Amino acid sequence: MIFVKEMYRKGRYTLALLMLCPLLILLPATNCRAQVDEMLVKVNEEFKIPLESNPSTGYKWEASFDEAFLNLKAEDFKRPAKALIGAGGTQTFVFLPVKQGETKIRFVYKRHWEKTNAREKTLRIRINP
Repeated sequence: MIFVKEMYRKGRYTLALLMLCPLLILLPATNCRAQVDEMLVKVNEEFKIPLESNPSTGYKWEASFDEAFLNLKAEDFKRPAKALIGAGGTQTFVFLPVKQGETKIRFVYKRHWEKTNAREKTLRIRINP
C-alpha cells in the first residue's frame, strides 16, 4: 500500500489506480448479500425486530411473512435522541406468533419506486408452544 501512495504522490495516478483495482474486485459487496438469521419465539408472545433505517433517503424496510403464523402488530421508526438532519435511526417491527411451527420473515430495504433492493434479510422463525 505504501508503494501505491508513493506512486500517487509522484503524479503517477494511472499506475496507482491500476494497483488498487484488484483490491476493489476482491472486496465483498456486503450490502447486496442476503442475510439469514434464526429466532426462537413463543406462541402469543410478541417479539420485536429492530433494523437500521434511513427513510430520509427514500429507503424503508418492507416485511413479507406468512399470516397463518404471524400477525404484524406494529411498525415504528425512531431517530436517535441527538440525530442530525438526514441521520438514520431504527425501524422496528413487532410481530405476534399465532401458531406453532416454522416460518420466515423476509425484509427488503428499498425505495418504493425502484425495482431493485438495496439489502435483504431473511429471518427463520421457530415458534414454540
